[in-house]
Amino acid sequence: MASIQLGPLVTSIRGKFGGGIFQGGRTGFQLRILKTPPKNKSTLQSGARQRYSTLCFTWRTLAQVDRDAWNTAASITTWYNADGDPYNPSGFNLYMATNLSLTATGSTALTTPQAPALLPALGITSVTSNSGANTITLVFTNTPLPANTLLVCQASPPGSLGRTYKSARMAIIRTFSSGTTSPQALTSFYSSRFGEWRQIGNVIQFQFWLVNRSTGQVGLPVSIISTIS
Repeated sequence: MASIQLGPLVTSIRGKFGGGIFQGGRTGFQLRILKTPPKNKSTLQSGARQRYSTLCFTWRTLAQVDRDAWNTAASITTWYNADGDPYNPSGFNLYMATNLSLTATGSTALTTPQAPALLPALGITSVTSNSGANTITLVFTNTPLPANTLLVCQASPPGSLGRTYKSARMAIIRTFSSGTTSPQALTSFYSSRFGEWRQIGNVIQFQFWLVNRSTGQVGLPVSIISTIS
């Protein structure tokens, strides 16, 4: 995806061009590669699409007073596009972003926006992947996890050093709830999702973030690459 900064002479650009498509919105204009989605859908893809469809339907059935509340909350919410430019999301976008983060972790979607809460900084000390002991161990500093706080763990398949995976190839393998203490074993959750992983020298990419269960707020993610030893 390429971001486009328009000047005073050209103020808008949309449509298909050379295998790509120009799209515009609150975040600015982008040129995206026009792709045909694969017909075979994984269980994770189907689940994500189902959550998205359900939330879209629920938004349409909300009382007008609830939609107005989301629009008001969105007007005082600042997001940033890929170029670092600030913008205000729509009420619909804020509703979807908030509730997608909640429902992805098994929490209940919010009907009305909640007042923002202060999320603590996430401290991930290490993720140790030990082939001989058949263990993957997470150590974090937010122990025990505060009330109303979830710790979400996302991981990639094992791969060679220097290889990176896009977020689409990564999957949430475990969500830890309030009161969870460090350290925590990730072995069974990782193996259940990705199977055999114990090739020494390979790496696993992990990403962690906190979610406030009351407000749906998502903290800044922390990324770690764990080398299998």
